[in-house]
Amino acid sequence: ALKARARELRKNTTDAEEFLWHFLRRKQINGARFRRQHPYKGYILDFYCHELKLAIELDGSGHLEEEQMRHDKQRTENLNEDGIQVLRFWNSDALNNIEGVLGVIWEFVEDARSSPSLGPSPGGGERIGSFEERDFGTTKLPLNSKAPQVLPPSGEGFRKGKKGAVLQYADTHFYPELLDWLTEEIALLLEEGTEPEEIVVLAPYLSDALRFSLMHRLETRGIPVRSHRPSRSLRDEPATQALLTIAALAHPQWGIKPSEFDVAYALMHAIEGFDLIRANLLTKIVYNAQGQRLSSFDGIKSEVQERITYVYGGHYDDLRNWILAYRDQDDIPPFDHFLRKLFGEILSQPGFGFRVPDSAKVTASLIESVKKFRQAMAGANADSLTLGREYIEMLSEGVIAAQYLGAWKAEAENAVLVAPAYTFLMQNRAAEVQFWLNPGSEGWVERLFQPLTHPYVLSRSWDNAEGHYWSDADEVAATKETLARLTTGLLRRCKGRLYLGLSELGESGFEQRGVLLKAFQQVLREAEG
Repeated sequence: ALKARARELRKNTTDAEEFLWHFLRRKQINGARFRRQHPYKGYILDFYCHELKLAIELDGSGHLEEEQMRHDKQRTENLNEDGIQVLRFWNSDALNNIEGVLGVIWEFVEDARSSPSLGPSPGGGERIGSFEERDFGTTKLPLNSKAPQVLPPSGEGFRKGKKGAVLQYADTHFYPELLDWLTEEIALLLEEGTEPEEIVVLAPYLSDALRFSLMHRLETRGIPVRSHRPSRSLRDEPATQALLTIAALAHPQWGIKPSEFDVAYALMHAIEGFDLIRANLLTKIVYNAQGQRLSSFDGIKSEVQERITYVYGGHYDDLRNWILAYRDQDDIPPFDHFLRKLFGEILSQPGFGFRVPDSAKVTASLIESVKKFRQAMAGANADSLTLGREYIEMLSEGVIAAQYLGAWKAEAENAVLVAPAYTFLMQNRAAEVQFWLNPGSEGWVERLFQPLTHPYVLSRSWDNAEGHYWSDADEVAATKETLARLTTGLLRRCKGRLYLGLSELGESGFEQRGVLLKAFQQVLREAEG
């Protein structure tokens, strides 16, 4: 019965368990083999490593109740008597501070392997070990055990553009020149035999303009490339905007009347190869915003049809007929079911624009978000029509409706990765070559302005018993510590070469004088002098 219950729990894991399992499986933590939902003497352990006799438990808010706390304490004591150590974390820690959670687990595994003792007590799960003091040692993950190993001895390999140097850099004036240099260097690396998946391009923040400029350059050269920006809002995705516009056209009962530009934008993304000029011309003729009516392509003058082309006109009519057929249905399905039908029956078919992987991923995330919203509102007794309209209103107000764990799962695609620096760290993998863009940007050191959710003052480790308030000195110290952890983490995940993308003027056109740039300038001066 216990094994059957464990199998059932594996099929219905929480978001926090699924997220942590992504990092624990396949011996990623210093070769430690973990099992999930492991039955043991009447208990089911969330994660268990038999070799180290280590159990990891993820607790939700229900574990704050007094009865449950007594049960957890007794359970931990029973496991300790059998020589099993227990590390407990909150679900919120696993979802919002995974780097800290993994740091504690890694430290425990290191201590367990290097000494007869079983490592920290369960209370150690509340403390985050310093990255500067942790020795990663030998591991099956291809990480460098010491950060300085990525830097050559003094005076060796620091010259600009020196072939084979461990540390190389570009010194350009304008930012577009830097992106051109980066594209050429990546092309040369591929010619030398480096696999695309072994190259990562990192920036403190990945803006829409930077992502488009860089990926367009790489795609033009025929270089496979992908990006990962988990912090990007779902409503900012062009595919999401197109889907919601089409949904509004299919549900006139909502009373949401898309503008002409929104409809043209949706048609441009929905129809493969359709440009905005033709989409705008078509929309002005066929769309009546007041009545939300779409007229047929056949009713357009022949000379205008030729300008739009009959191929695009045919795809527009296919989409229009699908929308009209959906409107004539008696039963209105849940909104996520509608999106599945829209994607599967029309937008993913030949001639339509959602066949590309990026649009498909956004669609999957949107469907997941709508589904979770519907499940959360199950007790409201609202019909499908009302829930769909309320979801769109919620999304338009910038509310984050769900977490999308699918984007964090390992990708089999052999492509250059373009991502924010912290995102790459969270993926917990190493790369042969790293490009750091714009080290002079303050984005490498400045944290987000969070006056209501301050990550230090509101943490359990903050001590204000003696009236200790957060000051500028605390901010500077935290900034230095964060930068040290970030750079150390990146360097430990660099197996080969590091490229610095330097430009006098940054992405916004301002001179770059950040802390990280000054640190590298000091290193370069010492090496060359």
